[in-house]
Amino acid sequence: MKLLIVAVIVVISIICPSNAFHANSFDAIKGCKQYGNVANYDDPLMYIPTKDLLHVESTSKSKLIKIAVQGSSDGILRFGASLYPYNRDVIEIVLGGWTNTQSAGRRQHRSASNNNTNLALAEVQTPQLLSANRPTVFLVELFHDGTIQVRIEGQDYPFLLFNDAKKTPFNYMAFTKWNNDVVYFYDCPVNTNATICYEGGKMQVN
Repeated sequence: MKLLIVAVIVVISIICPSNAFHANSFDAIKGCKQYGNVANYDDPLMYIPTKDLLHVESTSKSKLIKIAVQGSSDGILRFGASLYPYNRDVIEIVLGGWTNTQSAGRRQHRSASNNNTNLALAEVQTPQLLSANRPTVFLVELFHDGTIQVRIEGQDYPFLLFNDAKKTPFNYMAFTKWNNDVVYFYDCPVNTNATICYEGGKMQVN
């Protein structure tokens, strides 16, 4: 029996200035840890226990982390419940994928033999989101009800917003890449005055 998988595309009707994606400077990554020598997409990844992170902001509704990505395309963050998530689901966030034209949130399942299946939860157009010359700084907010939003630091609204119905735990996270080298900055200090854009479980899904 074939299963029909419906990918829900979340449309955020927000227009940002053309230079908004690169308003961040290297000052924004002070205090971050740098993650280099990033493994390829299908290589075994080193997952980081999130309990060891120093800068995770928690509210009554969510957890908020700050990361930065420097590369020409395909910044990829995964998180899940276990250190070795084979035969398990993880959430994958793609930033500046498809030659730096789109971003996506998806659920990924990897078998014990390392075959993967990706289910799209959201895809949005984000032309020139990343840069090989400077880091782009993101705030990733993970709500207890399964909502996940990603926005550029300094902006009030997310450009990527979707819901993980399985509410995958944020116990471990990892970074990977596609065809281009990428440098990540993580465990960055978070501005405690950062605006929360999503409130009360209200989200418009088309």
